[in-house]
Amino acid sequence: MVELALDPPSLLVLSYAPRSIFRIVSAKTLPPFWSLLIWTVDLATAAAAVLAAPRLVDGTWLGGSAHLVVPLAVALAGLLLHLTGAPRPGAGRPWSPTAHGALVLGCATALAATAAALVGAMTWPTVAIAAALALPPAVAVRLLSWLAQRSSPARRIVLVGPLDCRLRLREHLLRHPELGCTVVAEIGPGVAVMSDCPSHPLGELERAVANADPDEVLLSTGFDDRLLLMEVMARLLTRPLIVRYVPDPEAVPLFCPRPYDLAGLPAIDLSNGPLSPAAEVGKWIEDKSVALVALALLGLPMLLIAAAIKLTSPGQVLFVQERQGRWGRSIRVFKFRTMRRDVCSQDITTGRFRQVEQGDPRITPLGRFLRNTSLDETPQFLNVLLGDMSVVGPRPHPFALNKRFANEIGELMRRHYLKPGITGLAQISGARGETRTVEDMRRRINLDLEYLRTWSLWLDVSIIARTFVGGWINRQP
Repeated sequence: MVELALDPPSLLVLSYAPRSIFRIVSAKTLPPFWSLLIWTVDLATAAAAVLAAPRLVDGTWLGGSAHLVVPLAVALAGLLLHLTGAPRPGAGRPWSPTAHGALVLGCATALAATAAALVGAMTWPTVAIAAALALPPAVAVRLLSWLAQRSSPARRIVLVGPLDCRLRLREHLLRHPELGCTVVAEIGPGVAVMSDCPSHPLGELERAVANADPDEVLLSTGFDDRLLLMEVMARLLTRPLIVRYVPDPEAVPLFCPRPYDLAGLPAIDLSNGPLSPAAEVGKWIEDKSVALVALALLGLPMLLIAAAIKLTSPGQVLFVQERQGRWGRSIRVFKFRTMRRDVCSQDITTGRFRQVEQGDPRITPLGRFLRNTSLDETPQFLNVLLGDMSVVGPRPHPFALNKRFANEIGELMRRHYLKPGITGLAQISGARGETRTVEDMRRRINLDLEYLRTWSLWLDVSIIARTFVGGWINRQP
């Protein structure tokens, strides 16, 4: 049985996060640096949890090099909180962000404690204690943040722009009550989107803004409406208002847009991949870690598969194929050979490309089993270690297949903003195998683009988990 040994030093360490929270919420108004304080509490909690857990279990503090677990816990907490975008609860939705943040912090603390336990610096009971200690402060600080925002006044917003642009922007604000925005007026052609919101023509801009007394003005239109943008900016120049330009997503074909600092010159990525530089590092760590673990577990089965292929049919064990990788560059993808040697060694770059069909006579009996269980794809973990592929991402297509559908599916090449993956959202959703029609390919591309638009570390983890549970079963040719 685990015996908890409470003494003044351990209580002092454990009280750090609650005292920090008390200082935050004791302020009469919500501080502008609230997010920074939440991060501070999270990182302090991760450090305090791994420090206090051994003291609570056996009455001893960490000693010597074991103190390295403290910066490890802080680094993991900061990295995971950044990569997963763990949000603080807004005025409208407290529970999902609260659970998200607490889970991330608990996992980071548990990972650091586990690393210490593996080298004998901590015991396994302390791992569970450390993870449990990280949860209450993370939950408390986020719920207190939510209470503080609930008590703070909502930001008053004036919408400016064409009617359809205002409608889409208003719907977006309604879907995100955590922003704490209240639309108090609309300015532009057309009637108001909501009957309880006054609408004004553009000619009454100054009077409408003066009557509404907003905190911000949101101008939404297409990039081609430069005259409207310049007019609004000029007429609001005499008022100290925050004016933000929100490109209309229907008028401007943006893909994963984000601001970019071009040596002090503001820029907007109109079309880009979803990964920031920090996210690139996180996905790299994910890929290498999962690939190493997978190869360690699958090494012996892969050797047996290679021997079986060699014994049952003449030819090479691996089938190496040129496919299109990130940024459209050529990569060499490894697979276990599943077809007869005389039919699967064709160079697809010559245009003589033929997709595998249901009941394809080119497939060997062993190859059919490997395809049905997706074991033919396991050598691609070597591609991951080489840096050509990711564990999760859009599947790599042959050049000829992309060329066949690129003209009919305009966004097809956007899937190459990321490295191709061994598994992906399309694969676990059933959009795998032969693509007989444009509709088949369009469904796969839509799922690939949805993955890019919504990418997060947790989405990758969920896809890996779903693949492990049942996604390896392939009912397609």
